[in-house]
Amino acid sequence: MFFLSSFTDLQLDIVGIVAILGEASVLRISQISALSWHHELPRLMPAPQALLKHSLEKRLPTEAGKVVGAYSGNVNLELNFFCQLLHPHELDHYQVEFVTVKKRKGLEDSPPYEVNPSGSLRALSLLGLALSVTLIALAVVYDDGWALVGTILLSITSTLVGFASRVKLEVQQPPKDRLTKVHDSDVVIYYPRTGAFRVVRCSEFESRLYFTSETCKPLFDDSLYRAFALCGTVTLIFGLISIGNAQTILQVTFAATYVLLNITYWLASAISSHKHWKHNYDVQTHAFELPAPAPTPAVTLTPDASTVIPGRTTTLVLPVQETNDDVERNITRRITTTRTRVMSLQRRYTGNVTIAQSNRIFTTALWETIALTGTGDWLRRTNIAPKNDVWDKWISLAGEAARMDEPDCRGTHSFTTNGRTRIVLSAWPYRQVLARLFEDEQTKHKWRPKWSNQQLSNIHPEIVQSKSEVDNADAT
Repeated sequence: MFFLSSFTDLQLDIVGIVAILGEASVLRISQISALSWHHELPRLMPAPQALLKHSLEKRLPTEAGKVVGAYSGNVNLELNFFCQLLHPHELDHYQVEFVTVKKRKGLEDSPPYEVNPSGSLRALSLLGLALSVTLIALAVVYDDGWALVGTILLSITSTLVGFASRVKLEVQQPPKDRLTKVHDSDVVIYYPRTGAFRVVRCSEFESRLYFTSETCKPLFDDSLYRAFALCGTVTLIFGLISIGNAQTILQVTFAATYVLLNITYWLASAISSHKHWKHNYDVQTHAFELPAPAPTPAVTLTPDASTVIPGRTTTLVLPVQETNDDVERNITRRITTTRTRVMSLQRRYTGNVTIAQSNRIFTTALWETIALTGTGDWLRRTNIAPKNDVWDKWISLAGEAARMDEPDCRGTHSFTTNGRTRIVLSAWPYRQVLARLFEDEQTKHKWRPKWSNQQLSNIHPEIVQSKSEVDNADAT
């Protein structure tokens, strides 16, 4: 069986293709690398053509979501990169997280975030530079001119495409002298895919960064960019031709070099992109709880009742003749005129509860977010909650319930136990109130038209039902 009679008979003309593999790994970290000083170093790198894009990105990547200023009125219909960088981990379905964000001391005048200068991307560039120098030395030792020219041309290619794709990050920061005259503002981040919320308590200066758009400004204009790209393409082609004419031993070395580079670039791209950045903020997560109600029987409230007792199974009995406005005013009066009594009832609760993740619903997450911010007005500027009379009433009542405590507490209690601060939200039967509002709305409005059998047969004769079946389906 014939394989090779000698090592020199080994044909590696395809080794040039190895030098242009690994484009996916290079693309994943290309934008981050383009913001670093080591991006222009002459070095060997896999798939340098991946940096020659039709047009450069003008912004850092964004994600789907909504960012709302709880008091400022600002709304952002996407999660900018600053938001993703400070809060990279994903929340579970209908989870609510409460965090505080504050800039580190001594770094007040530094940029909000930047590429990590000592991260793995710098190590990749230095590794490529070291391999380039090593191959040049081997080409001189083996007296191989083709290998020498090929190494130099491929190293110059990385420099040319590096200059062509180099960008500078510009983040617009609000003037500090103006922000000292406005109040602090909580920020609510909504993740539509999971229905989760993140409440960020920060100063007005930090809150504005959640709504700004950063800019990636190219180092050169479009004409110079295309000129550098053309030169890089030419050097890449002639570099691959030179490698194909090198000695077999050096072709094996080239192949091993690019296999090593592809592995290291794949590992760097597999790391979360946030690991390649650094920011100058302290982000602290705080746990919070709901009050555990005392075991008492259900209470039925008549129209003359004075309050809604929080944490208990409650039925609101409202007169049928009342209008919608009367219902809203009566329920609001029962809550707002008895703040002292409600707070005294809350202090009687001896324990606290945390709702299991499997039992969480959207209403729970919404109430916890309103209680943490102390207001529900921010919901009216978005489409997070459904838009109808019932939800509008519920949001108004939830905002009132969240403001029952002192204004500085923003709807929460804080207790210190064993040196640790616990946050306990205001007690309010949010699910019972919403259910009762829907029941009352259902008795007053008939949204779906009730058609007779004759009308149904004119539309779809094949699905004609008896009168009793129609009534039963309508009742359901």
